[in-house]
Amino acid sequence: MALKETITHWHEGVTAYQEERYKDAVQHFEAIEDASARIYFNTACAYLRLNKVESAFMSLNETVKKDPHLAIGHFSRGIQQVKLRRFEGAINDFENAIQKLRGNRFINYLQLGMEHKLQYEDIAIAKAFALYSNGQSRDAIEVLVSASQRVEDDDTKKRLVDALHRVQSNGQGRGRIKSLSDEDWYHGTLARDEAENLLHYDGDFLIRQSKNRKTGAIQYVLSVYWQGYRHILCVQDDEEKWKFEGRSFSSISGLIRHQMKTKSAVTKRSRAELITPIGKRVDSNNPLDLIEIPIHCIFHPPKEFIANLQKRNYVAKAKVISSTNPDAAETLEIPEVRNSNRSSSSSNDRLSVASSTSGSDGYLTPKPSRPPPQLPPPKDNDGVRSSKSHLEVKEERRRRQRSGESRSRSRGRDHSADDTLSRRAPRPLPSEHDTNGSEH
Repeated sequence: MALKETITHWHEGVTAYQEERYKDAVQHFEAIEDASARIYFNTACAYLRLNKVESAFMSLNETVKKDPHLAIGHFSRGIQQVKLRRFEGAINDFENAIQKLRGNRFINYLQLGMEHKLQYEDIAIAKAFALYSNGQSRDAIEVLVSASQRVEDDDTKKRLVDALHRVQSNGQGRGRIKSLSDEDWYHGTLARDEAENLLHYDGDFLIRQSKNRKTGAIQYVLSVYWQGYRHILCVQDDEEKWKFEGRSFSSISGLIRHQMKTKSAVTKRSRAELITPIGKRVDSNNPLDLIEIPIHCIFHPPKEFIANLQKRNYVAKAKVISSTNPDAAETLEIPEVRNSNRSSSSSNDRLSVASSTSGSDGYLTPKPSRPPPQLPPPKDNDGVRSSKSHLEVKEERRRRQRSGESRSRSRGRDHSADDTLSRRAPRPLPSEHDTNGSEH
């Protein structure tokens, strides 16, 4: 999809969301091909306004896949998992959100187009909420104590300490399960079709109570989704212990904890594993408040892109011009310059030609618009400025130097020739006196 169409759908989706036309907003956001993490986040927000928590959860899954470092994506998905009673997954999401803060107190998303700051204390309280709802009140207390020691602001610290006191006063003994009815994944009497409406992903499970049609006896059934819906009866052996096919336990709670810990198949035929317990409700007795993202917090497109939508030809920031495709390349109008020595009478807008010699590519080399600077005339040997150019003076000096060298070489040849002649001169003939003397 072209960038202009993406920005158009993004802008119109945000406008529809602000005008509370949430269905139109979803249509615009989902019309964007290869959407980014921010688009999926906006889609989830629109689904939440339509009370479609499951669809919002799916959109937040795509948000986290597109950008695993988006802390607000993990935080929002954790909130929806709490609503869907998937407390284990919610706790993991809140831990990831704290990790993405990288030790900071908050993250400001204004640069990404959202007017919202994700605070560390909000994530900590939401994590404590999920832990408390999952029966882990001691862990919830530890999270709040650690968060209160980390922050320095007095108002924030007071808020965390108040939450800690509420958990401590209401959470005594909550970590220990006394009976099956205390388990959050036990839904009591629940019809088969109602149980299936709560199970959506592989590993989702719950325990429900039913009656035997023949005998009318009360029985407990494990409803789990694993490549389809499975309903498996919890069986009591002769020792009144509970089991599925393997090891027996004194309570159904112990049996379920063993299956979740070992990740073993419930039965060989179903091959189902117990991964995510589905709670019967979000705990109404929870002393903490579940903090959600404000309704106005969605990602807006960049303002400069919105301004460019009003233009006839939309120009993005990055423009790529192909150098191989002449149809896609941008052509420039260059004035035609003929290969001629005559001075051109064209206007000043045209290029002037320095010479009629063409380069290797067949184009004439344009003359620079500004002439080179003129150096002052050189000085003669007498120190007087001459009217001759530098080149002429250098050439004259070279000629003088050559003539001096040639004269010196010629003198050297003359002297060497005289020496050679003197060395090679024949001896004088002996005189008569010498001859006569030699005869004696």
